[in-house]
Amino acid sequence: MRRLTGESKANSFSPVYIALDGEFPFLDVFVTPAMFYLAAMLLIDYDAELYDRLFTLYCDAVSKICDTTSGVCEKTTDKYFTE
Repeated sequence: MRRLTGESKANSFSPVYIALDGEFPFLDVFVTPAMFYLAAMLLIDYDAELYDRLFTLYCDAVSKICDTTSGVCEKTTDKYFTE
């Protein structure tokens, strides 16, 4: 995300903490897209080519979910990076 917004690499860890040993309810259909997104975001500052491939896989996986869902898929409003 920092590369997309023109910011430099992060110098410190985020103060937000999520316990890694706790239970996290997650629908199986979202596991693959989440995996691709997380991997892409972890590599964004280190390997742009691999980031692009993983982010494309993430987008394809989300599109597949939208295509097979009877609901309406809409873009999420970004309240943090508004101009």
